[in-house]
Amino acid sequence: MTRLRLVVPLLILTAHALAAPRDAHPLDDWAAERVEEATRSLAKGDTTAAVAISAEALDTLIAWRPDLASSDALVPAFVASTLAYQTNAKKADADTAAWLATHPPVATAFMALYRPHYDDFAKAIDVIGDLIKASPEAVERFPELAAAVALVFDAGPAWPMIEFEVADPASPVEIFTHLANTAKPADMPGELLVYTVDAPVSTSDLAWAFNRNAGDRYVGRQFHLITYDHTALGQGDDNLRLRGGASSFSLPVVLEKGGVCRHQAFFAASVGKAIGVPTVYCRASGPSAGHAWVGYLRVDPRGATWDMSEGRFGFYEQVRGEVRCPQTRRSVGDQRVAMTAELLNTPLEDRARAAALVAAAERLVWVGHRKQSWPPARPEVPEAETPRRSRRGAEQLPREATVDNRFALLEAAVDVCPWKVRAWDRMLGWASEMSDATRDRWFRAIDSMVGARYPDVVVEFVSPMIRGVEDPNTRDDAWAWLAGRVRRHEQLAVEVAVERAKSLQEAKRLDAAWRLYNDTALRYANAGPTVLEALKGIDRLAQEYPEAANARLDAFHTIFARVQPADSTLAPAYRSWSTKARVGKLYAARLYEAGRSEDAARVLAACGLN
Repeated sequence: MTRLRLVVPLLILTAHALAAPRDAHPLDDWAAERVEEATRSLAKGDTTAAVAISAEALDTLIAWRPDLASSDALVPAFVASTLAYQTNAKKADADTAAWLATHPPVATAFMALYRPHYDDFAKAIDVIGDLIKASPEAVERFPELAAAVALVFDAGPAWPMIEFEVADPASPVEIFTHLANTAKPADMPGELLVYTVDAPVSTSDLAWAFNRNAGDRYVGRQFHLITYDHTALGQGDDNLRLRGGASSFSLPVVLEKGGVCRHQAFFAASVGKAIGVPTVYCRASGPSAGHAWVGYLRVDPRGATWDMSEGRFGFYEQVRGEVRCPQTRRSVGDQRVAMTAELLNTPLEDRARAAALVAAAERLVWVGHRKQSWPPARPEVPEAETPRRSRRGAEQLPREATVDNRFALLEAAVDVCPWKVRAWDRMLGWASEMSDATRDRWFRAIDSMVGARYPDVVVEFVSPMIRGVEDPNTRDDAWAWLAGRVRRHEQLAVEVAVERAKSLQEAKRLDAAWRLYNDTALRYANAGPTVLEALKGIDRLAQEYPEAANARLDAFHTIFARVQPADSTLAPAYRSWSTKARVGKLYAARLYEAGRSEDAARVLAACGLN
């Protein structure tokens, strides 16, 4: 195996790539006719025929269309095939599917946003069916808003963010109607609208927030309107000011009575959603306690960016904020969310084309696993009876279901739309199958595109590729390179160091792994709860390395002494989640195992846990 070239001499994938130039090809005309036939079948309720016809069109393009990214028929074939197949397989509402088939802009917006591994297709179709019944004209006018509502609420009610459940949260139809009638977000992509439609408040709260704040889109200011309840931190009861019960909980109540950081973040995020601004509720664990703040899409003459700074201070400015994605319901980093601002000026056509190319790559995997006959027969079309010749005069060969072709399609998707998350997630899932050359290209592309602005994302995207490197020396070089890229970010530095130490342990370089785990824990003892990962690494290493087992208690003692104690004014319930307490619990557990129960009790007492 050759060494990976961990340098960035060229920008491989541009940050704002334009759609590939289109070229005419007889297969596009043939595929377009097949898509029309599939659409007619689906409109008549014949999903079986629609599946067969649309799959034939898409598979033929995947197999035989040179430069698939430039095909005018690719997106229609992808939309028709996915709609027909999923409707048939998931027994989704056929009438709604038929309506979508005959309204291509809405179907395209839906499929561009649809995430097969996360979204419940049948339930999403039910939601969009409800929107169509309520106002088909509004759905046609705001297709991406309708898609966002359907693909957020297919998983049920929006996440409430905090401990209170709103008694009468707005329904998907009510949220869609409110935003369609007030914010009118016609130019906002669905990837951003998912952070707008997930409002966990009542319709009266939506109206109240819009009427009060529609002219002020700098949502961060709303965070500071909520009076902070300082007594709650000492009493351990931050519901003190909101004891009216769930039936009385509302945005006006929070504004009147105040709360702690999570109420401030909830209020600001909810107000933003009500006026059509994408917002997120961010949180992170700190040395003494957790903290919450608000992030929102800020648009000004210089452009659009996610502002994740309001209510974020001190220690929390340096760590990754955790956000719950409304569509997937997964916890993601705030920088992953921040990347979506890059999509604001990306046309739906490009986002749909990128999704179609990812689906084409996934199709090659399916073909390989099912051992399906491939490629499909090349259709007899005008000007195609004599196959096109390459520069050397050889006949055009089909696109086979190989790993290299799969990654080539992913690269084409990222060229078309660099910020489409679905392509990057697919790459992460297949990272272990990359060749050296493919891995090298993606390394350089990721660092070029996101390295400077989104270091969290670099670690997220690059780490799976490094894990897939077989040669232990090359793998360690890669981890060392990544460690250098994030050395100024304490949390990321710990995460990468722990990954590198794991790799060293797998390579049976146990002494090097021990030094790295121990040095990392000592250096970053006050970098927050992330230091626990290094301590857990020492624990794992002690199972197979006697030197680590013998030195573990001394190491834990030194690290525990170095961690700063939690704020003594905090209530015990908060202090129990501090870094000091969590390190102390781990240390005490090992002392108990060693028969040193009195020492363990003293450690717990020092944390206020006795």
